[in-house]
This record gives sequence, structure tokens and C-alpha cells, in this order.
Amino acid sequence: AIVSGKGNISAIESKCAELRSDTAHKEVIRKKELAASLVTEQPTLARTFELNTEIGASSWLSAKPYKWLGFELSKQEFTDGIALRYGFTIADLPSLCQCGKPNSANHALSCALGGYSILRHNEVRDCLAEIAQDAGLKGVEIERTLLPVGDFPLPVSANHATDARMDVFCIGLWGNSRNLTSTCESFILVHPPTSQRRSNLFTESRKRRKSGR
Repeated sequence: AIVSGKGNISAIESKCAELRSDTAHKEVIRKKELAASLVTEQPTLARTFELNTEIGASSWLSAKPYKWLGFELSKQEFTDGIALRYGFTIADLPSLCQCGKPNSANHALSCALGGYSILRHNEVRDCLAEIAQDAGLKGVEIERTLLPVGDFPLPVSANHATDARMDVFCIGLWGNSRNLTSTCESFILVHPPTSQRRSNLFTESRKRRKSGR
């Protein structure tokens, strides 16, 4: 009809739009059915896909590799990152950790031997302090000692030690008043998508958001 110049062009365009809409609808249904089958048959893989669609989960793949910002990855770092992202087994990972426990991606990220978990924590702490200084906040300090709490009732999860310290202390985060001080604790959890611990934490976080806490 288009070549001959005959026929109703509007009807043809309408039919094409209808076909496109129908195809898109079928694709949505197919993806939902696939997701449902994955949850039942391969829950670990389904959880991996779920986490990879979280906001910001793919930012490291599209970030420019600026060396001065620490965004440059070696071949080994990139390969390991892809393996962790999709739940693959990391190549050449020793079966036994130096601490004596069975090795795995989850254990390698959380093993206390060598102090790597502390180094990760301190890296985030120092980064937060640097950002606070660049933002113009006053009195920025790290590892400032807290006042003794004595017998004051606090949650079980609170640090009751006499030498308890905060990660970052600053003035003016919530306003310009000199009395508005702020503290920041960098709580770092490093678990691969397949970790049950990480799954439990995400479930708890969603429950808290729904309850408004």
C-alpha cells in the first residue's frame, strides 16, 4: 500500500503500533515467568540477578578508569569483580585459607587475618572525613573518644566500652549552629550476592523501610 500509494496509512501505522505493544507485553510476561522459575529452581542465581539490578550496582562498570581516583582496575581485579557480580567461582582461589578455614569468596572478603577488613573500614572512614572537610564542615575529627555512658540504658547493640570512639565527628552537617554536632559510623559489610548473611540483611532492611523505622 505504501509503494502503490493506496490504502489507509493511518490504519497501517495503528496496526504496527498494536503489534509492537503486543510484542512488548509478551516479552514482559516471558521475563516474569523466567524470573519466577529462577526463584524456584535456582534461588542463588535469582538473587544474583536481583542485586545486579539495584540502583548503583553497575556503576563501577561504566565509571571512567581515572587512576588518581582509584578507579583503575588491574586485569585480575576486573576478572574477580565480574566473578563476584555473577556468582562465578573465582579462578585459582586456594581451597584453604591461611587462617586454616575452608576458603571461598565470602570467607576471603570477611577473613580477619591480615587486617584487610580493618583497612577497608579505615579507607571509608578517611574518605568520609575528607568529603566533610571539602564540604566546608568544621571541626572534622576521626576516632574521637566518646563520653563514658556509665549506667545509662542503651540498646544492646550500642558500644558500652569506656574507650569507645566514633569514626567521624564534625560540626555543621545539619545546620550552621555551633551546637549542631554530627557523628558518623562507617558500618561496612562485604558479602557476595550468594551469601545468606547478605540476603538476611537485605530482608531486614526492607522490613524496616516498610515499617517506617
